[in-house]
Amino acid sequence: MKSLIGKRVMNRRTKMTGIITDIKDGIVYVSDGFDTWKYAYPAAFADTLVLEDEEIQDSLRVQSFDAKFEKFKKLYAAAIYKEINYLKTSGGKRYRIVDGERVSITKNESYIYAFDTDSELHFPDGTVIKLWLKEEIVYANVISCEEFTIIFQTAIDLGEKVETLEFTAEPWQLMEALIERLYELDEESSPIAYQLACTGMSQIDYRKSITLGQNQVQRMSGEQPITFVWGPPGTGKTTTLVNVALQFLSQGKRVLMLSYSNVSVDGALWRMASHFDNPGGMIVRYGYPRMKDVLDSKVLTSYAYIIHTHPEIEKEYEALKKEKKSLNKKDPRRGEIDKKLKRIRTEFKEQEQELIQSAPFVATTVSKAVVDRAVYSQSFDLVIFDEASMAYVPQVVFSASLAKESFLCLGDFKQLPAIVQNPEDTVLRKDIFDFAGIRKAVANGYGHNWLVMLDKQYRMHPEIAEFVGERMYGGLLWSESDVFGRRQPISDTAPLQRRPMGMIDLSGSYSVCIKTNDGSRINLLSAMICIRLAEMMHSQYEVGIITPYSAQSRLILAMIRDLQEVDDQYKSMSSATVHQFQGSEKPIIIYDAVDCFRMPYPGVLLTAKRDDIANRLFNVALTRTQGKFILVVNKDYMFQKKIARDLLFTQLMNEMKSKEDVVSGEDLLYEIGTTKDDPAKVFFGERDEVESWDFYLNDIQKAKDSIVIEIPGPMDDDVDAVDSLIEELKDAESRQVKIYIRVGDSVSVPPEIQKYCQPYTYVTTPFTIIDSRVTWFGEPLCSADFMSEGNVILTEFFPCLRFEGKYTARIIKAFYGISSHEKRDQA
Repeated sequence: MKSLIGKRVMNRRTKMTGIITDIKDGIVYVSDGFDTWKYAYPAAFADTLVLEDEEIQDSLRVQSFDAKFEKFKKLYAAAIYKEINYLKTSGGKRYRIVDGERVSITKNESYIYAFDTDSELHFPDGTVIKLWLKEEIVYANVISCEEFTIIFQTAIDLGEKVETLEFTAEPWQLMEALIERLYELDEESSPIAYQLACTGMSQIDYRKSITLGQNQVQRMSGEQPITFVWGPPGTGKTTTLVNVALQFLSQGKRVLMLSYSNVSVDGALWRMASHFDNPGGMIVRYGYPRMKDVLDSKVLTSYAYIIHTHPEIEKEYEALKKEKKSLNKKDPRRGEIDKKLKRIRTEFKEQEQELIQSAPFVATTVSKAVVDRAVYSQSFDLVIFDEASMAYVPQVVFSASLAKESFLCLGDFKQLPAIVQNPEDTVLRKDIFDFAGIRKAVANGYGHNWLVMLDKQYRMHPEIAEFVGERMYGGLLWSESDVFGRRQPISDTAPLQRRPMGMIDLSGSYSVCIKTNDGSRINLLSAMICIRLAEMMHSQYEVGIITPYSAQSRLILAMIRDLQEVDDQYKSMSSATVHQFQGSEKPIIIYDAVDCFRMPYPGVLLTAKRDDIANRLFNVALTRTQGKFILVVNKDYMFQKKIARDLLFTQLMNEMKSKEDVVSGEDLLYEIGTTKDDPAKVFFGERDEVESWDFYLNDIQKAKDSIVIEIPGPMDDDVDAVDSLIEELKDAESRQVKIYIRVGDSVSVPPEIQKYCQPYTYVTTPFTIIDSRVTWFGEPLCSADFMSEGNVILTEFFPCLRFEGKYTARIIKAFYGISSHEKRDQA
């Protein structure tokens, strides 16, 4: 170490030269005779300082990388442990399930339960879950997740029927396995992982700009061990992935494709399979697919392929599944069928493992690869990692350790980052692009030896691409020549005809946002408006509804589920959170911003600047669109709360406002309104219209079981209308209909209505639910205004909407905490 003192060095980036004057306490001091600079020792010799003596330089680089690799493993292991501890302390994300039934009691006295879910859950068989009961926590094991049903086994008898339950999963088992894989890495057995963990910053090339073009990806991935592909939305990232994979397969080499998300894995696998006449046994999906085409295939998943190659057992297997589906949840025959199905699965497990060891192309999630020895015990010529910005850095580095020749890493650091629950984390939030120095290189206009950017987009209408490209991609993104012709017909659809981007502004209406028990948010009016918009367009194009909040997504999904039970044509409608929509695209996207009055400020998912999170989330939502993007938002609320001007979300609102691509107030009725006799599933009228009020009273007249009403403010002074409501409620009471009305503490109602009322501290939203099936927003006649920061916000437009469906009514009652009160009052 002392022998270095007096040696001349150069700073690789600034080209400044100087003499090493001292090395102590892990610091090397360099002076040019006037100033002295400090650098970490020996790490600086890896990617910052260059000695004139190349032999010593090489030796120091090795020392630096070895020290850096060990430090990397310790740093990330500690960060993962902190995340595990946080999850254990906080309990993790809670899921709500309803209408539970005890379907059987096993011989060893464990209990099998089946519950309905508001959204499709995808937990692998055997996943440990924690049931949050009122007085204790009970553990259970997932048996299966089938559509909107979860079945689990527990040692505790919860009763024959359970109205509602909350549970959390135990994700730290995957994290603990990741730590194990991390400590198994070493330079000799994992040279590509070693390079990725240690040498990224040294690959910044200050002499050139970013390498561009898909052809460059194929060249670089065949010539060097590590290649990064920066793929903005719609630039053909999956096509690039497939082309590189096919290039390696044509040379007789094996390929492993990994991703953080199942959607990404399924999409790439499906695209790969399309290049083969008979992909069975060649292109294999290992794990739990979500894409329907992959699920339905008899040869693409490893398990289905093994069954398909044994037709006699396949026939028995399908017959058992069909029989099980036809049985009642409590039928004891289901238990017998489950045993037979388990025997078949066990019988084929060994053959499935052999297939994974031999198939030329294997696709699975990185979580599966981390925990399953069938994957992590072998190596592949090429390993591809897609959607890398969503993964933890150690997940990506582990994946690189499975590559013998080449590691291809694809993603977009302008889109979703990894999900980290621990608010104090400063390590896991950094994605692999940041870790490897790519984000730094791009921000400063430099090249990076590992990086290629895909700069031509094929997905979005050019106006959408131009807006995003200028604000998120430094003007580097441009549109393929014929994309306008392909996307303009989508933009031509009503509402907001001929506009690729438009805004439905709920300002001045009774738009209310509330926080749910799990900290998420819902807005009943905006959810129903989104469904009405989707209903108008779904027969022409597929429509996706995106929202930043999981609770709002569940509410909208319940409405879509109700529609789809009535008619399969509504299969063209879907909804998800921004995170769930990553990797997908739709002709039309509706974005429900949710946030508005009754909330003191917009949520962090719309406003957070840390790690550019709000911009990255909104960028994902906007760029899922092919031809039309509609923003549903309360513009006045957002601007009153002084949402930051430099946010992509704010810039889009201002852009649409300046172009007058906005529909609001009474104009909403002309654009998307309906009549009572309209076949539309969502009725949308104005509260004060006679037709709307008569339609509402007609539903009250038809009530057979229950009427639930929320009155957040003073009732309207239309005496005749109030009297007609009183008469209908009296008539319903005479028919033995249960009537339950909640009013705010300071709200007065007519004496005739008072007897049905229960005072409640926080009543926010005007709605009525009839027979747990028909939901009205905006009725009965509530005329409350808003108070915001001491100012009265006038309500000028009173939309009322009607929707029919049991799942929607159920989830609204659950979110507003009505079910338990209703049950108590009826006792």
